[in-house]
Amino acid sequence: MSQLPPQLESLLVEHIAVRKRTHLKTAIFMPLFFLPLGALTFFVLDPPERNLWVMCVGAGLLGLLFLIPALGDPKQAKPLQLLRERRQDIVWMYPLVVRNKATSWILLRTSDGGVVRLPAKFGSEEALLEALAAFVPSATAGFSPELEARYRSDPSSLRRPAAP
Repeated sequence: MSQLPPQLESLLVEHIAVRKRTHLKTAIFMPLFFLPLGALTFFVLDPPERNLWVMCVGAGLLGLLFLIPALGDPKQAKPLQLLRERRQDIVWMYPLVVRNKATSWILLRTSDGGVVRLPAKFGSEEALLEALAAFVPSATAGFSPELEARYRSDPSSLRRPAAP
């Protein structure tokens, strides 16, 4: 088990903690909004609008599911465990940005075909990718259709040779 450099670890923990706080806000907001709305539709409307009530209560309870990823220590997140324990297995990493949801990740692809998503603050993907590339120099960084085709046919082919 190798240690992450303290500066890199604090940067990664910060990115993960930001995503966990977002999940926590969602887990608090959705029940606080939808459960009272469901109660209003059930008790105020005459006759009670059962379908609307069920949808509101369902959405409120669904919001509670966001507590699962929100709780837990960001230092024990799966991407950090991969970087600490199996960084030699990472062969490819690249940013994935979903603009309409304003969220982004660094995808860490492993030699066994696995993928681990590392949350990234929107707009800071490239800087995070550069820091990771310095820590895992054997992994190919960046995305292209050619790299994806190579990964699909032989994931280990993306492993870069060690620098002399």
